[in-house]
Amino acid sequence: MSNAIGYISPNLGGFVVRARYYLRSEPGNESFDTDAKSLDLSMSYAHGPWRTGISYARDTRPGGLLPNEFADKWQTGLRYDAGWVAPYVLIGRDTYANTPTSRHHVNYWLLGVKFSHNAHTVVLNVMDRAV
Repeated sequence: MSNAIGYISPNLGGFVVRARYYLRSEPGNESFDTDAKSLDLSMSYAHGPWRTGISYARDTRPGGLLPNEFADKWQTGLRYDAGWVAPYVLIGRDTYANTPTSRHHVNYWLLGVKFSHNAHTVVLNVMDRAV
């Protein structure tokens, strides 16, 4: 469970900004996630058939993150919606509190296309994630 506060801006010329800060446990809960905090920030832009966005997320814990725990993430994407077909691409980088035998950065990309006709939709994705 988490306690969070967030904000979504009004649409300003196609731009929307989002922010969220949250505690990853209930107050007084002595679980694994006690005192862990997360911050998510993003900005998107839409104009006509084009949509794009960028986002950043970061986790913190007093005393530092645990081995292999998620530290932060960057993502960006682009989509073109032509009505019945909408191709898109997403690229990103996850960062972890790595150990000597694990990766610090994990890069990934995803190519996809969404086909729509009336109430029917088919989505196809291809993804590569360096693990």
